[in-house]
Amino acid sequence: MPGPRQQALQRQAHIKDAVDFFDELDHGHLPAVSYLKPDSFDDGHPASSKLNILESMMTRVVDGLKRHEELFESTVFFVTFDEGGGYWD
Repeated sequence: MPGPRQQALQRQAHIKDAVDFFDELDHGHLPAVSYLKPDSFDDGHPASSKLNILESMMTRVVDGLKRHEELFESTVFFVTFDEGGGYWD
């Protein structure tokens, strides 16, 4: 198992902000696997955000993929929610 310094370097190399994700997407490059976690402003939670803001972020991802045909054709885009009942729970 890598030591604490090596673990920190691995996290720094692989865990990026949403800004980095969109920058890579705009340039038509994404790693083999990407996870995009919205921040509190656009996460869609009723107490801190609005669903249409989250939907806008997802639209931005799909539109970014469509601008790069090869990337669009080789990408699967999953959306998951951690709230079982969404706005109704």
